Amino acid sequence: MIEAIDNALGLSDALIAEKKQSKLADYIPYGLLPEHLNTPHGDWQLVFHNTKKQMRMLSTGNQEGKTFSGGHEDAYHLTGLYPDWWEGTRFNKPTYGWVCGVDNEKVRDSLQELLLGDPDDDNAFGTGLIPRNCLDRNRCVNKPQVPGAFQRVYVKHITGRWSKLDFKAYKQGREAFMSKAVDFTHCDEEPPEDILSSITVRGVTIENSIVYITCTPEDGLTKVQMQFRNELRPHQAFLTSTWDDCPHLTPEKRDQILSNIPAHEREMRSKGIPIIGTGVVFPIPSEMITVDAFSIPDHWFHACGIDFGGWNHPTAMVWIAWDRDTDMVYVYDCYKAVQKELAIHAAVLNTKGKKDITVFYPHDGQKSGDRNTGVGIAQSYRDLGCNMFHTWFTNPPQDGIEEGRGGNAVDVGLISMYNRMAEGRFKVFSHLREWFKEKDTYHTKEGKVVRQNEDLMSATRYAEGMLRHSTPKVRTFMRPVAVDNSYDPMMTLLN
Repeated sequence: MIEAIDNALGLSDALIAEKKQSKLADYIPYGLLPEHLNTPHGDWQLVFHNTKKQMRMLSTGNQEGKTFSGGHEDAYHLTGLYPDWWEGTRFNKPTYGWVCGVDNEKVRDSLQELLLGDPDDDNAFGTGLIPRNCLDRNRCVNKPQVPGAFQRVYVKHITGRWSKLDFKAYKQGREAFMSKAVDFTHCDEEPPEDILSSITVRGVTIENSIVYITCTPEDGLTKVQMQFRNELRPHQAFLTSTWDDCPHLTPEKRDQILSNIPAHEREMRSKGIPIIGTGVVFPIPSEMITVDAFSIPDHWFHACGIDFGGWNHPTAMVWIAWDRDTDMVYVYDCYKAVQKELAIHAAVLNTKGKKDITVFYPHDGQKSGDRNTGVGIAQSYRDLGCNMFHTWFTNPPQDGIEEGRGGNAVDVGLISMYNRMAEGRFKVFSHLREWFKEKDTYHTKEGKVVRQNEDLMSATRYAEGMLRHSTPKVRTFMRPVAVDNSYDPMMTLLN
């Protein structure tokens, strides 16, 4: 009897060990079971794998299983053990692949552990997604000075030959990604733009070479995020999902996670929506907001925003028209100049605005613009005939808050402008090249707008944020003259 029990226990241990060493066959991606299809994106894992594009980005919230999904695809390509449901890119030969992450330690503790087993336990080798019978510990190459980490492993392919897998870290620098061509590259977390470029080049010479990125947009709207979200090319695919698309994240689990996350990060962590952080502020292709110049109807409302400069810092002005019937905003003219007297800037306001367009300005307009008289900058413009608003710029107040109490937080205006652009309610006349140049380089670092070459953007924010105080233009506005370096406001003063 005791012997029978021992035999049964031994058999049970063997089954458990075998199960640990053959996890790959257990993966069922969202989309294969009916309960996964109750949300708009309930099949996101299946779509991610079966999308036959050279480059794919899966940008999701945290804890959704993006790395888990990417790891299974790594194992399929290395072993050739594709499941019956697989319709994505398939390699019929041993492959050479890269699995990449931020640094060596994170690659070891996430991707390597997922694929091979716990790096701190020698007995756990072969208990990851790659079956134990497809691995040979003696063929693994250790990574120098990174305990427990592998630099290269060899994986038995169903053809009987060996695939090769290299573990790489972005912190190794671009040089580490300059080698011979690879069949597939899995970037877990978003790679820097220069490294992604290097990775892309590595696959050019191989037919069906693929790159897939699994990430949460923690760095905000970077150029890489912008490329996939707003400038998608024919060979690229972009997929996303939220916690609502993941049945394994119960309401209790979501609440537990959210309680430990700062409020401003919750949309990014739970929905994969980039926060306004390090990256491009307006990741909207310029073509989406460009329109040819046209004569603006008399009844549209007008506003001018000004960002005061100094002798060595540009003064910028932006004129916008608002069609209140359709809630469309048009930037139709702009001006930016440095090392000019205040009187020259005022002449531009009076000429382009015909003195009947209200000019909105920031709080620093109250500061003294003349050391001798102590007169504020805004008042100095008024004295020269400019139609300055009676007080400085404030954001639209929330319901129940009195006018003028909306504050001057920058994010409020940026979000409003971004929403208008994304929804097609914000257009810019095509000849305003200086405006577009600023827009394309307008970015943030560590959550703050970089105060360099953002003068026209600030002026636009003031005008758009004060539309509630704009008025119809008295005279019919004709097609504006394109702003260029040949325009000399001094001639206005002389005439």
